[in-house]
Amino acid sequence: MINFTLQPMMKPIFESRSVYTTLIEILIAMSLTSIILSTLFFFYSQVVMIGSEIEKTKEEAFRLRFMEKRLSEVLPNIAGNKNKEFTFFSLNNTIGMPGSQSLVFTYDNGNCLAKQFAYLVTGRLMLDAEGNILLFTFPLPKKKSSDDQQPNINKQVLFTKAASLKFEYFIPLKSPSTGKTSTNAIEPEPKGKWRTENWLKEFKSLPAMIKMIVKMSNGEPDIVFVFAPNENKTHIIYE
Repeated sequence: MINFTLQPMMKPIFESRSVYTTLIEILIAMSLTSIILSTLFFFYSQVVMIGSEIEKTKEEAFRLRFMEKRLSEVLPNIAGNKNKEFTFFSLNNTIGMPGSQSLVFTYDNGNCLAKQFAYLVTGRLMLDAEGNILLFTFPLPKKKSSDDQQPNINKQVLFTKAASLKFEYFIPLKSPSTGKTSTNAIEPEPKGKWRTENWLKEFKSLPAMIKMIVKMSNGEPDIVFVFAPNENKTHIIYE
């Protein structure tokens, strides 16, 4: 009789305990799942953030290398004063970013599909009001067609996010004797040092080296390029 009376009484107790145990397990599983998902989302956000920083760094490095490559194709190929179309001078910006300088020069653009932009052309490096370093290329007057109502201008963006653009010019102790002389020519100063002022038209010569200084708008260190014109026969001695 005892066995028959205990079994019906014990069965609901065991069933209720199994229900409670299942609910506790579900709560523990949900808590562990939320912790794991939170950890995964945290690491995923970190990976995305690191990936975006890497892409940003790669983009800035690409823009910097692109400007360096383009400048290496232009500034060393500046035409010297032995050419009739010789032009080389700098001036303070009247348009674009205030306080910056622009450089005007004649250079050899090499082979080009557009005939008016092939070989000797006029270039201008400047910084616009939006912080873009621009290279304008103009055809020489003798290359312009009589049918053109307006002169063609090639505009190329070399760099962005710049705050200032400056140029300096290294003047050797002794000027080269090659090239044409002019009665209106003035000797640039100071000798054996970098000239920080504008390069005047009256100099009628090229500096031994051209330094281009780009000040960044985001507070990063200045970017400095130095190029030596190929047609300048002055020997550069490093001490």
